[in-house]
Amino acid sequence: MSVIKQKKTILSTFLKDISLYSLEPLFFKLISFILIPVYTAYLLPSDFGALQFILTIGAFLRSFTQMGLNTAFWKFRSKTKISAIFSIPLIVLITQFYIGIIVLSLGIIISFYFDFANVTLNFVLIYFLALLIKLITENYLLVCRANHNPKKYLIISISQSVFLFSLNIYFVKYLKLNFQGVIFAYLFSFLISSFIFFIFIKKDYVGRVSLKLSSKMIKFGYPIMISNFFVLILSISDRWFLKTFSSDYELGLYSYGYKFADLILAFLIQTFQTAWIPIAWKIYSLENGKDIFVKAQKIFFFLLPIISFFLLTFIIIIGKWSTINDSYLKGFQIIYLIAFSHVFYGFYSFSVMGIYFTDKTNKILRINLISAVINISLNIILIPSLGMLGSAVATFVSYILLYLMVRYYSNKFYPLNISSLIIFKQVFIIVFFVAIMTYIGTQFSNLYWNALCSFFVSIIYFLVLYMFGFISVDQIVWIKTLFNKSNYKKVK
Repeated sequence: MSVIKQKKTILSTFLKDISLYSLEPLFFKLISFILIPVYTAYLLPSDFGALQFILTIGAFLRSFTQMGLNTAFWKFRSKTKISAIFSIPLIVLITQFYIGIIVLSLGIIISFYFDFANVTLNFVLIYFLALLIKLITENYLLVCRANHNPKKYLIISISQSVFLFSLNIYFVKYLKLNFQGVIFAYLFSFLISSFIFFIFIKKDYVGRVSLKLSSKMIKFGYPIMISNFFVLILSISDRWFLKTFSSDYELGLYSYGYKFADLILAFLIQTFQTAWIPIAWKIYSLENGKDIFVKAQKIFFFLLPIISFFLLTFIIIIGKWSTINDSYLKGFQIIYLIAFSHVFYGFYSFSVMGIYFTDKTNKILRINLISAVINISLNIILIPSLGMLGSAVATFVSYILLYLMVRYYSNKFYPLNISSLIIFKQVFIIVFFVAIMTYIGTQFSNLYWNALCSFFVSIIYFLVLYMFGFISVDQIVWIKTLFNKSNYKKVK
């Protein structure tokens, strides 16, 4: 196959996959927003803060069950001889499940020994049990992505979201179980969906299971697990420090603003990752792979901030419309700092592939450890004086440093022909505009004015990048051609 046909095939597959994968977060977040009036009507900000604390600790415990095996899945699946004999997804599922059982058992012993009567602690364990059950559907979604089957991926994801939405309404609104009802909704929705879909998906798990291969995958994945643990600290330590140094009330406001900022993560970053990772491993195997990565990075890094500023215009308006209790609206002061922390995480996710390709996963561990230490230090320094705004600044700075360190090492091991000066200039421009929008958000309580400013910033940002030579007219025309319908047709 010629180089041109290779690029067209990769492009058509990527555009087709990402167009379908984008429907999953759209549907999930639509459900989340429908639930916002329910939460704000039946949960106080302090209750919402307690809920977010439980979800955060559950996510923390979940990181131990992952063991980096989801990344190892792609690495070992790309080895044709191994994947032809052994069932890589089944090995991943069994290994993660057994590790999860160990973590859950330790959690029960600890809770019984120290404070079994603590309601919050008990619901952390219930939520972790729900996440353990969810491993079944999560694992099969990996298989769907690997087989480029976004339709089946959507059916499973959307069905699970429908179960979760329905049970949230039932437990919170009708049974009035407060934030505990939300946790029960997670548990039963994951239980129902995993049971239903396991009946249909078990036929896809063919091949042998090998303890030796499982050990090799853990050896590859455990540095990633530990590094993901440090990334998780970046994501969740702010809640813990706010709860410790401030109050549940401020934690509730912060979590509310964070929930809307997470739309950038869901719609843009996670959608991109879902479609991109399987294709990135295929590009890596091509002779001209680096040339494709260079062009892909230029497009992604150019479009992501622009689209993020543009989307925040509508996110803020939707947030204003959907919030019944206006006391929650103060949480929008941190939306730009958190949203663009996600943008830099998107840059990190793209750049880190070079480290994965070259098996230098120990470097990721060190980088993420440094970022986590910086994040914790900044939270301790800034929260007592700035509250939730200080926590958002700590998160923003930590993600910038995380990206820059990963970019340095990735380019060292898997060099791409992109100037470091251009990267630093773009980071500076993003920081400048985020600082301006955050200042506007803290000085003006009119969210419609903030949304209008965000719309104009998306245009100004584009013009600034054009003026500074980050993008040329030819490149803009080429980007425009990406969205022609002809690119969605498969190239035979």
